[in-house]
Amino acid sequence: MNCLKSVRFMRDYGTIRITIFSFFAMMVYFTLFYVIFLDLHPHLEINRSSFPILIAAFILIYPLHKLMHCFPIWLSGRKASLSLEWRSNRFPILFCDPSGPISRNLSIVCVAFPGVAITVLSLAVAPMIPLFFHYIAVASSINFGLAVTDFIYLSYLVKAPSHAYVEDFRDGFHILIQTFKH
Repeated sequence: MNCLKSVRFMRDYGTIRITIFSFFAMMVYFTLFYVIFLDLHPHLEINRSSFPILIAAFILIYPLHKLMHCFPIWLSGRKASLSLEWRSNRFPILFCDPSGPISRNLSIVCVAFPGVAITVLSLAVAPMIPLFFHYIAVASSINFGLAVTDFIYLSYLVKAPSHAYVEDFRDGFHILIQTFKH
């Protein structure tokens, strides 16, 4: 296979730029979610006594987001593993490591799945338990902030040829084209 395109997120976009953009996207999403929901339910009393739920949302949304990247690979019958890596001795980073290149279409589903699934789920669940909608909004906005790099990733995948394969590595990915011998 030949490499059509290599993308390294931190080199191409910069850690600070991605972090600022993710934080901005997260804040805009939370503000829209919160304001629109309050406009739809103007007489709502919110529950402020469940601070442990907020802490649980902060702790669990990142591993859930990363785990959900692997679900489509597992459901397709392919192997993928989750690995944990410590960077700069600060925060652990989870990675979904497929065993080899995967098709472009499967890669699109894998990249979009956490952002779409958690957002749709939060929009569906918030009206069912309106007393806790602000916690749902926080968890969903954190997920949206995490999905910013996924959206960048998707912009490259959508432009790739439909017969391409994608190989992930720690800082980015390669878009591969299979070469045919005559």
